[in-house]
Amino acid sequence: MTVLKGHFSISLLRDEDRSITEIIVDKLDPRKLSLVFNSSVIVFYDVHQENVVFATQTSQNLSNVCINKDFVYCAYKDGSFEKRNIKNAKPIESRMPFGPYPCTSIDKLIVLTDSPLSSEIAIFSGGMPNASYGDRFTVSLMSAERNVVLDFGSAVIDFLVLRNAETIPAALVVLCKEEFVAIDLLDSKWRPFVLPYLFPLHYSPITCLNVVDDVPDHIWKQLDEYGVKSSGNVSARNWPLHYEDSRAKHCQPNIQKHIYLTGHEDGNVNIWTGHQKSLRRLISINCCTLFEGYQGDEGALANSCDANDGGITSDASTSEVDFMESSDWPPFRKTGFYDMFCDDQQIAISAISFDPSSGDIAVAGQAGQVMVFRLFSELQIHSKVHRKVVNLFDDSEKKPQKKISTLPPRTSAFVYRKGYQPVAIDADNSTMRQASLI
Repeated sequence: MTVLKGHFSISLLRDEDRSITEIIVDKLDPRKLSLVFNSSVIVFYDVHQENVVFATQTSQNLSNVCINKDFVYCAYKDGSFEKRNIKNAKPIESRMPFGPYPCTSIDKLIVLTDSPLSSEIAIFSGGMPNASYGDRFTVSLMSAERNVVLDFGSAVIDFLVLRNAETIPAALVVLCKEEFVAIDLLDSKWRPFVLPYLFPLHYSPITCLNVVDDVPDHIWKQLDEYGVKSSGNVSARNWPLHYEDSRAKHCQPNIQKHIYLTGHEDGNVNIWTGHQKSLRRLISINCCTLFEGYQGDEGALANSCDANDGGITSDASTSEVDFMESSDWPPFRKTGFYDMFCDDQQIAISAISFDPSSGDIAVAGQAGQVMVFRLFSELQIHSKVHRKVVNLFDDSEKKPQKKISTLPPRTSAFVYRKGYQPVAIDADNSTMRQASLI
């Protein structure tokens, strides 16, 4: 038997079941305390009145408990969770989101009942169908209006909800093994925030690097304007975490504008700016869009192009298809950047050249491809890829033994948002000059 302050005894507990497996404090009312004994008995204790409100025993093993106003939510190891009345512990509703087949344990559960977007939002990690998706790293958001399963590339360590000055739930921050992600809970599509720091540079192995000093102001402004925030795939609100560094007041601002260009194994080129503390990603170029086999967002141009323009595919950053309600179940949404799996060495970037005067970028790939990208202020449809074949070896010369087959160019039309778009290498002298630097 366990006795708490206030001389209340808990008859549900045997002497051998005294181990406390979890302590939960209600963030909205710190006076409410919940103690979980032996993963099966919940004791609700009022710290202010120093008495036990009630105690209840669950029919199966608990994995997590969430208190929210007049209700307590119990998560279980079979992938289900239950809503109970906090006054008498009577069950109100039981749900198994991705059942009825066996599911993984719900490791953590947070239920929001004061969101301006929905009367109730359940946020939990785990709970996936064991046979099909038991190896996924997920955090699910479920409400009456929409359901989303955030699918991460590495294990979810923990997550929590941040509230703004008005105590409204404003952001969901998720700490994964390899990255840190924040989701805007005030955004109707639950889009992610732009990372101002802690970007996982190793999300895909870096295969080449270039540093450019003293970038002209007009190029810098274009990079910033056409960058990540203009894609529509991120929240328009400011980063929800703030801190004040007293040392920053005494530091001289960095007047020089440097950029860092990284090429990655997955065929992407990223442009960064930053200082000694952190890097901020300005813009990203996906070079895979030029080649056959790239899977973009089909039908993304439904609102801007005629339906008869069949075969048009859109750059992932031109549309918000990924943020619409999915018809699949579970409704997975790839979230975060980390993804170490790339089984096509042809698309890896091997060299990058940047022209500071124009902002043009020449990129070379592992399969012998050379591409030139230029900054454009308007969205454009590219009907085909202009290919120019250059033979670097005479028939009499001995060719390298290691041979990687060339990538076939895209044959269907493709839409590029404003920012970097491909240009034909023989379009003018500047593209030829830039390509020759690779």
